[in-house]
Amino acid sequence: MATKALDQISIMDLTDAYSVMLTLDSYTFKGDANSADPSQAHQFTTQVVAMCGADLIQPTITLNQITPANGNPFNYTIDTTSSATQGGKKPIITIALPAARADSVTVPGTIRIPVTVADGVTIDKDIAYSIAYKGTTGTGISGHVVQYQASNSSTTVPSGEWSASIEATGIQDGQFLWTRTTIYYTDGTGSASYSVSRSGLDGDEGRGITGTSVAYAIGSSGTVAPSAGWGANVPTVEQGGYLWTRTTVTYSSGDPSISYSVALQGTDGEDSIVVKLTSSAGVLFKNNNVNTTLTANVYRGSKQLSTAEINALGTIKWYKDGVLQTFYNGSLTYIVTASDVNGSAVFEAKLEG
Repeated sequence: MATKALDQISIMDLTDAYSVMLTLDSYTFKGDANSADPSQAHQFTTQVVAMCGADLIQPTITLNQITPANGNPFNYTIDTTSSATQGGKKPIITIALPAARADSVTVPGTIRIPVTVADGVTIDKDIAYSIAYKGTTGTGISGHVVQYQASNSSTTVPSGEWSASIEATGIQDGQFLWTRTTIYYTDGTGSASYSVSRSGLDGDEGRGITGTSVAYAIGSSGTVAPSAGWGANVPTVEQGGYLWTRTTVTYSSGDPSISYSVALQGTDGEDSIVVKLTSSAGVLFKNNNVNTTLTANVYRGSKQLSTAEINALGTIKWYKDGVLQTFYNGSLTYIVTASDVNGSAVFEAKLEG
C-alpha cells in the first residue's frame, strides 16, 4: 500500500539514578587487650536513606541477607514504624553484639547491608567496625558524632560547614554527599572517618535536554526521508512533492533523538493530506511512569477529517521503532505504557491506502 501521510513522535523515559546513604557507616567497639569488652553487650544503630534523584524513596531490607549472618556474631533488628522513619522511608537498623559473643569479633571487619531500591536494583552498603583496645593509659570512648556535607568532589574532603542532618546540606543532583564520623576518647582526643556517595541522574553526567531544532526538506518519497537539502526555513514544494519536517532533541549525554513528519503537496484540485500526532501527557516521563495516549489527527488541507472520511482514504497503521503494531491497525489512538518504552521509543502513524 502507498503511504499518503505520516507523523512520528518520540517518547522518552528519563530515569533518575538511585543512591543509598547510611547515617552511620563505621563503629568502634570498646575493648580490652584482646577483644571487644566481654563484660557488656554492645549495640549501635544506623538509618538507611534511599534516594531516586532528589526524591526520598522507600527501600527494602531483608535482615537475613545482611552479612555476617544474624547471630554470627551480630544480631539485627529493624524499625520502620517510629516517627523517625518517616513512614518507613528511613528504616533504622539496630546492630547488637551480645556480651557472650564479644570475643568472637574479628577486626577490622565489615557488615554488609543489601538495600533494594527497585525491582532488580540492589545497592550494598558497608559498615566498617573495629575495636579500641585498652592501653596502659586506660583510654576509652566518650562518644561519637555523625555529620554531613555536600561537595562537588568525590576525592577531596570538603572544608565547609558540616551539618547534623542530610536535608540541611541542601545537596543537589550531581553532587557528592560526604559523611564524617568522629569518635571521641576519654583522653580528650578524637578520630574522624569519612564516606562519600553521589546523588545524580541516570548516567555519569545525567541526561537532560539541552535544546531542540527543526529543519525542513523537499522529498520525492513519502516513506524515505531526504538525505540532503535540510534547512531552517520551509521551502516551496511543487505539486506532488513531499514536505519533510525533522525535529532533533539534544541531550547533555550527547545522544540526540530525531523524529520526522511528512506531508504531500496536493496537485490541482486536490488538497494535501497531513497526519499529526498528539500525546495526551507529553513526551517526557521519569522513573518508568510512562502513561499517555497518542492520537492520530488527519487533515486534508485545513480540514480535520472524520473517522469515516479517513477510512475512505485508507487505514491508519502504527509502528513502534519501525515495527508494525498490528493490534492497533485502523485505530486513531495508541495507549503507551511503561512496557512500551525502554529509555526511549519512536511511534509512527501512517495513513496507508
